[in-house]
Amino acid sequence: MADILSIVLIVVVVLIILGIAAALIGIYNRFFSLKNSAEATLGQVKVAMKKRLDMIEQLLGATKSYAAFEKETLTGVTAMRARIGSAGPDGLAELER
Repeated sequence: MADILSIVLIVVVVLIILGIAAALIGIYNRFFSLKNSAEATLGQVKVAMKKRLDMIEQLLGATKSYAAFEKETLTGVTAMRARIGSAGPDGLAELER
């Protein structure tokens, strides 16, 4: 009877050790998958930030070209107003052409 009891006790201890080992392996795998998921998400964030930076640079270029266009237009309008203001009656007819 003692032999059966000791065998049962050994089997129970081995099962407990195997259960603890399985739980630890499961926890390790969970942490590893979370780490991989976090790295993948960080990679996606980096890609999104790179796209955003590229879009900001494109917007800056468009804004600079539009500002140059606006400056040229304003300079032209101001010059026309100055010519109209300094022109006499004969000069106005000539400017309208």
